[in-house]
Order: sequence, then C-alpha cells, then structure tokens
Amino acid sequence: MDPTALVKLFKKNERELDRFDRVKKPPHKRQDLAGLLYLAKLCPGEAGFIYDHVEGDTIVLGVTPEELAAIAKEEDVVTLLRCGIQCGKENLFVTR
Repeated sequence: MDPTALVKLFKKNERELDRFDRVKKPPHKRQDLAGLLYLAKLCPGEAGFIYDHVEGDTIVLGVTPEELAAIAKEEDVVTLLRCGIQCGKENLFVTR
C-alpha cells in the first residue's frame, strides 16, 4: 500500500487507539514498549534509536510511513493503535 492509504487505514481504525487490553499476546506488559517492540519487529531498520525526536508531549518515531506502508496489513495497524502508536502524513508518533 502507499503511505496515503496507510494514513487512511490508521484514521479508519482510530477507535482502537489505546485499547491495549485487546492486544493478543503483547510482546511486553507496558503498552508503549509493546508498541515499539511490535513496530521494530515489522520494520527492523538499521542500528540506532527507534525514536527520532520529541515535540512537546509527542515522541516522533524514526520509522517512516513509507517504510511501514510497504509491509503493513490492517491487523498490524490495529495492533499499533492499540499500543498507542499513531500515523500522520509525515511520521509515526506516540503521544501522552
């Protein structure tokens, strides 16, 4: 899928945001860490950090929508949302 379709898929499923109790077999008990681990499994990338920078109360992640769009399925998007990871046109992010 293309990045625009990915953003639309996140928007379509936004009601699942932070519904961590619905994640089947989370890779960690902490919601945010489970989301980051799941994202790292989907998009292993290079060495370094999974986060890029912080803007106020938003943590911008180093995985791009283009990278995720190349491999993501709808169930992946739902799992990421349930773990608190969101997607905008330019980046993936976590807010508090």
